[in-house]
This record gives sequence, C-alpha cells and structure tokens, in this order.
Amino acid sequence: RNFCNKLWNACRFRQMQAGETESEIDPAQLTSDDRWILRRLDDAISEVTAGFDAYRFTDATATLYRFFWSEFCDWYVESCKATFFGDDPVRKANVLAVFDFVMGHTLRLFHPFLPFITEELWEQLADDRETPLIMAPWPSLPDSLIDTAAHDEMDWVVRLVTHVRALRSEMNVPAKAKIQLMLRGAGDLAKGCIVTHADQIKRLARLSGVELLN
Repeated sequence: RNFCNKLWNACRFRQMQAGETESEIDPAQLTSDDRWILRRLDDAISEVTAGFDAYRFTDATATLYRFFWSEFCDWYVESCKATFFGDDPVRKANVLAVFDFVMGHTLRLFHPFLPFITEELWEQLADDRETPLIMAPWPSLPDSLIDTAAHDEMDWVVRLVTHVRALRSEMNVPAKAKIQLMLRGAGDLAKGCIVTHADQIKRLARLSGVELLN
C-alpha cells in the first residue's frame, strides 16, 4: 500500500508542474543528474527483463522497488526540485521531459505487477495516448541518452550524500543543523565532483561547507 501511494504521489507531483507532458528530451540540455537517472533506468530495465526471462519475479520487484523508491523519488526528484521551482524555462522543460520519460518507462515495468493502477496513472499523465498501457512496447533507451562518465560522476555524489546522511543519523545530528564536511585522501574523481557539485552536495546533505584535507 505504501508503495502504491509513492507511485501515486510521484504522478501527482508531476501533474502540479506546468508544461506539456511527453515532450522530447534534448540530449544537449541533460545534466549529470539527468544522465544518472537515465542510466539507472537502463540498468533497471535490463535487470527486470532478466528477472522475467528467468522467472525470478522477486528479483524483478526488488529492482523496481530500489529504482523507483530510492533512486528516482528519493534522489532524482529531490535533487531537481530547485529546477522545478526555478526561473530557467529551458532547463525546467528538459527536466520535465526526463521526468515524463522515466515515469512512462517505469509504469511499463510495473504494469505486469500493478495493471489497474498503472493503467489509470498512464492515462492521467497524458491526454493523447495512442494506445493503452497494456499495448505499449516494452521500455528501452536509445544510446544517445546513456553517458557512463556522467553516471559515474553523479553516482559518487549520491553515495557521498547517502553516507553523510547515515552518519548524521548515527551521531544524532539535528536535521536542521548544517555541519562542515572534511574529506581526506580524495582522488581525482572526488575532487572534481566536489568542485562541480558543491552546491548540490551542501543542500542535500545539509552541510555548511566541504573541505578537502591532504
């Protein structure tokens, strides 16, 4: 029940945003966040397909749960809220296009398990569907939307923020408290991510700053 509510809430969140649904993604406008979630979607499609082929339905549902709940809702949607409510119409339009693309493909993956719920959400997210969801093709991603380097970069950021949040919880740091993060022995990838994604890391991990130590 909680999972169905999460799926419904994601669709309701999308309906609250202004903009056309099912618009085309502009690959030139994709950020590291966008490319990360698209690569995670591609991996989820492969894992779910393999689960069906081998009749490992528990594995398929576990993959869907992890992807939709932890990666899409808990990370991608949260990381893009600044854009959703920002003043850059071009960037917002492309983020919404990515959101629609991922949601549409995710509903197809869920359809064998939640046919009535996914069919209803499929119709609500767009008014001009050519076919009902049950007749939609199995999802796949074009190569133009896959960027391994951008995925690896963002994946490091996701893991860092996840570890910081876990440490905050373990050490009983108040949720509203902003703390300084100090990293020792950072490699080239880490240093590059800290510079490129500093604002995002500080916002999502509730940090006052990030310091690189020798």
